Amino acid sequence: MSITPFRCHGCGASLESVQAGAVCPYCGRNSTGAENASASGTPANEVISRVTEESSGAKSQLSWFELCVHYFNRAISRFARFGGRASRAEYWYFFLAVLLLNVVLTLLTLVFSESVLGDLIEVLSSVFLLLVLVPSISIGVRRLHDVSKSGWWYLLILVPLIGPLVLLYWAIQAGDAGGNAYGEPEV
Repeated sequence: MSITPFRCHGCGASLESVQAGAVCPYCGRNSTGAENASASGTPANEVISRVTEESSGAKSQLSWFELCVHYFNRAISRFARFGGRASRAEYWYFFLAVLLLNVVLTLLTLVFSESVLGDLIEVLSSVFLLLVLVPSISIGVRRLHDVSKSGWWYLLILVPLIGPLVLLYWAIQAGDAGGNAYGEPEV
């Protein structure tokens, strides 16, 4: 099999020739070659399923840090997308990435607390939390969609103690295997 360089139209990642027309393993977008795959005699769904199987093996070989970075970038790039679904892995790796970044910024604030740099890091930490507010709500709503709940249930977060516990329970649940009212599960 020869490797011909292709680029994903979503994120610009370099893809192998068998991946042309399939779902990009980095951003999840379909390439334009899927139509060409069916014209060449190979049905597009076979190409996509073959690449999905290959990329799922590659995903399992990524470290947890690489998965955090991948899903954090994916959530940030979809920050205002409240429709569709977010898998359990996408949701929790984004949550872990935000938590780790917040811990690092907090530790830096404590280390440099007696200097101007500490004040600057504290402001940076506040700006970071404001910047991830909308993506956090967006991915929370899409996570609810994955378990067949309306995004309006996310307002339960405003109910003290009980609301966040109910949302945590739903976030832990496995998503619907097939399609539901909010779309098909994302690859």
